[in-house]
Amino acid sequence: MRDPIAPKLTLCPGWKGVQEYLLNFLTRTLTRSPLAIRNILVLVPTSASKHVLELTLEHDLLKNRAATILPSISTTHVFLEDMAKRSLGKITIIDPLLRQAILLKATEDATEAGFPPPFLIRGGLLHRILALYDHMYLTGHNLQVFAQRAFDEFNVQDDIGAEQMAQQTRFLVESFTRYRTHLTSLHLDDTSTLHQSLLEHGVSSPCSHIFVLGPETVCPSDLAYLTAAPAVETVEIIVPTTMGEISSLRNLISKNTLTMTYPKISTPPPILFTPEENHERVFTARDREEVLISITKLLKLFAQKGTLPEIHRIAVVVPSPLPYLYLAKQVFEQAGIPYQMQDDFPLATEPYLAAIDLVFDFIERTTEHSPSFQLLRNPFFYFHGIDDTALLALESELQTRKNIHGTEAWMRIRKSSRRQPIQLSIPAVGAKNHSSLLLSVLETLHTMEEMLTPLANPITSMTKKINCIRNFLNRYERTLGSHDDGTRHNRAKGALLAILQQLENVESVLGESPVEFHTFKKTLHLAVQSHTFSRRTGDNGIHIIDARSATVGAFDLVIMVGLNEGEWPARKDHNIFYPEWLLQDFGWPSDAEALYAERVAFKELSQLSRRHVAVFRHQLEEDVPTVASLFLDEIAEISATMQYISEQDMTAYVTSRNHALRFGLLQSDRIVPKRPTPGILEHTVSNLEPISATAFERYLRCPFIYYANDILHVNEEEEIRTGLSPRRQGQIVHEVLKDGFQQWDTTTTLPQPITEENYAAAISIFTRIAKEKLPRRYQKIELARLFGGPGHVGTIEWILRQEIAREPIAKRLVEHSFRTNLRLEHGPNGESPWHIDIKGRADRVDIDLERGIHVFDYKTGKTPESKITLQVSLYAMCLAQDFSAETTKATYLSLRDRKAASREDYEKTATQLREIYLRISEGHFPPRPYQNHICTSCGYIGLCRKEITEAALTMEMQDANTMS
Repeated sequence: MRDPIAPKLTLCPGWKGVQEYLLNFLTRTLTRSPLAIRNILVLVPTSASKHVLELTLEHDLLKNRAATILPSISTTHVFLEDMAKRSLGKITIIDPLLRQAILLKATEDATEAGFPPPFLIRGGLLHRILALYDHMYLTGHNLQVFAQRAFDEFNVQDDIGAEQMAQQTRFLVESFTRYRTHLTSLHLDDTSTLHQSLLEHGVSSPCSHIFVLGPETVCPSDLAYLTAAPAVETVEIIVPTTMGEISSLRNLISKNTLTMTYPKISTPPPILFTPEENHERVFTARDREEVLISITKLLKLFAQKGTLPEIHRIAVVVPSPLPYLYLAKQVFEQAGIPYQMQDDFPLATEPYLAAIDLVFDFIERTTEHSPSFQLLRNPFFYFHGIDDTALLALESELQTRKNIHGTEAWMRIRKSSRRQPIQLSIPAVGAKNHSSLLLSVLETLHTMEEMLTPLANPITSMTKKINCIRNFLNRYERTLGSHDDGTRHNRAKGALLAILQQLENVESVLGESPVEFHTFKKTLHLAVQSHTFSRRTGDNGIHIIDARSATVGAFDLVIMVGLNEGEWPARKDHNIFYPEWLLQDFGWPSDAEALYAERVAFKELSQLSRRHVAVFRHQLEEDVPTVASLFLDEIAEISATMQYISEQDMTAYVTSRNHALRFGLLQSDRIVPKRPTPGILEHTVSNLEPISATAFERYLRCPFIYYANDILHVNEEEEIRTGLSPRRQGQIVHEVLKDGFQQWDTTTTLPQPITEENYAAAISIFTRIAKEKLPRRYQKIELARLFGGPGHVGTIEWILRQEIAREPIAKRLVEHSFRTNLRLEHGPNGESPWHIDIKGRADRVDIDLERGIHVFDYKTGKTPESKITLQVSLYAMCLAQDFSAETTKATYLSLRDRKAASREDYEKTATQLREIYLRISEGHFPPRPYQNHICTSCGYIGLCRKEITEAALTMEMQDANTMS
């Protein structure tokens, strides 16, 4: 190995100076020898910054050329992986799953050898241990030196805490030692040994000149390797001058580092856009989504005035990718503004992985029939001869046998079905009979059960369980086309198979051993959760980019968002094993150093734009007020020149469907059109949509359900069923009651009462109508539900029995639609009086002989609680105004509980109406259900943020409990 070369540090006036310095060097190289540029490697901090730098260099280098050659651009991680591949098999980098498995074995061996940890080892803790290990080596520190320092500090008599820290250190040192021994014996390399292996095998770099952009792109061990790598002639770190004192750069610089300063460039600071209406220098909005919507309005304002820069020279800079990138896709698509971004999509969110979970449910939930039906109907699988008719035959058989289910019960049905004679149908003439369809499904279930037996067996190895899944997929997986969904499916499948291969590799290396099914499932889920897809969206338009990646881009307008505490500066990820005062001497920055580094980075980023800059922050986080960023005071130093923007001018633009509907600019069946470039929505104000009481009840149950259903118009996912869905069952009940009462009343001038004498005739009419409404294959089951049978009362039967006790009426209105301009004494904002347009359809309205009205609302579920209902009482208020009723009654009829619930608290209804109207108009849609059990049957569970927040909180609590 050769002696290392001296690295060079170049300090430039800001990121614009860094870009200019690099561009000048590349320009000179192209002038002297164009092909020599292929010997240049530029290392950047992120994969997204690679794309941005390519665009920047391509734009600038092509100004005076018809064609150009770009240097190699890469992240340090990708470059090192490429160098390992150039070793021609001499160097093998360990895959992440095997690495964690080897560390887990090392911790178990250390515990058995008499070095137990003072805490429990769980799956989530392994990556923390590896992070400590990697940091020590990547920052150039010796683990043994650190351990000795820890022993010296914690050698305190009669101190339980110090003894536990010493015990922890002995455990970690022993585990790391055994881990390194395992790696060496397997001839594998990880981040701590890769550099040395590359040097020992003499792997030459394909590039002789290496530029490192930014102080955090490489760590000390990376730099030590680059300066010693064969064929590397120069290594130059280029950073803004103000970053010369931050801790990450100080750790890189050694005594032999050559430092130079690039001359100051003449580019003036950007002009700061500020709101005109107040003295603030930042724009504010309610939440992150409203921030992004405000940005689209700002861009449309510039477009109308003709001051909008080239679309690809605009950057919306976010402090971190999530959750901004997901929100930005929706907001900018609705606004018709083209955008480009790079995002890492988690594999766990792919629908294909949900299909794999159905296989696990089929194995685990053997006493239920729902997992089997869901698996058989999943679109990712194909089961020969199984269709809805066959599944209906099985469901009918289960109901006939009083819903018995489970593996043993189905085996008995299968045996009895095989004993029955089967009359085969003639092709193209008749369909298969019930028995043959039933047997077809049961045989398929039996085959699947036998195939998946090794997966459920607690004594089978990991390899056998993996082969079991592969065999199942090979036999039953449906082949999809080459369209977008097919491509997405194949990508997810490829990732899953790669993970299974890695898990199989773990067992081949560490040896086979029995694995419990729940352990296998948990291991696979952890592996899937750590896997992401890196994918670019769009190739033209504004850049939506994170702060680290934006620094290498050339932009004329930079819009910085998220100027809130916890985002700028970001919350620091503290080490969970040792205190900060001990770690500072081993490459960990203190809180003060980290804050200083973030402040400098923020100031440099605010100066990145060539022309203009704007800053946004949001005021609420999950309806909780946010705290402004500590960096607000830096905004004043961005520029001495400010340009005021009228926020009133911005509000004239509607760029989202949500706002268009809220302000009455669109009817519910119209959409905001997409435009290829920023434009102006030219719809004029039309009549406001009337208020729906049903929608307001959704808001009472959960504001997020209202938001998803009535604002986003996302269809609710229903549970997979073979029979009629609960919604369709409810529709049929309403249709039967409507047509039945109408036919019952046709023979008389006044509504005909139902008595004991004519009850049988009434039942006959309603039964005939129900048979006409019900699909033939469901009639037997549904008629019993509607009209009862031995030992139970049916839904329609119960309603008609209630009629016998009612007084005669003057008129009966069924499914009565209305639209009322309801008058209330007070409005949500102090209006007096307040008029609100209400629309609805009352299930039934009885007008008595004394001009009183009685409004009924049928509920197929249980009796509704008054706190989350206002529909029937609001209908009664509207219809009382329409009919000038003397008296008003409102009643819910719960068809499940067989109970009539009166709702005549009209003052409470008026208060609810005002409060909901105000909260919706202000855009309050938190994911807070009235009761948590609502979430178990919610069709928006995959969209709701509540699940994500609670899951993250649970994991944090588990980690905290683990350490305590």
